[in-house]
Amino acid sequence: MILFPLYSGPGRPGPARKFYLGVGVSEYQSPDYPDLIFPAIDAHRLGERLNQNYGFTKWKILCDGKASRAAILSSINKDCKQASQADTIVIFFAGHGEYRSGNSPSAYWIPHDGYTEHNIDIREVLTAIVNSQAKEVILVVDACF
Repeated sequence: MILFPLYSGPGRPGPARKFYLGVGVSEYQSPDYPDLIFPAIDAHRLGERLNQNYGFTKWKILCDGKASRAAILSSINKDCKQASQADTIVIFFAGHGEYRSGNSPSAYWIPHDGYTEHNIDIREVLTAIVNSQAKEVILVVDACF
């Protein structure tokens, strides 16, 4: 169940803002993850389209070396925390992913600096989204799990 708050949250009042965070990881530090061709290009192209066609003026793109675990999580948390109830956030991730089964199964995004214990658990992303005051958060993931 998703509950929508009926009060004004900590976000700034005023007109709706549109945030885009594009993450495209084509190059990896670890030899465990082969480089990819299109993720960085896709992150840029989607951001350009959202800006041109839908007025997304607050956007950030993290590609390859700039798409570290720390940078990705920091950007997601920042956008989700500063969004108000009138705002829309689009988070795009393209790159490698992996699924781990076991006692606590989960899916993971592989950042540029990723390795088995340093990847991004999708639950970290979902926690930031659920705690956001944003009107809408759209998560687009292009990764194999």
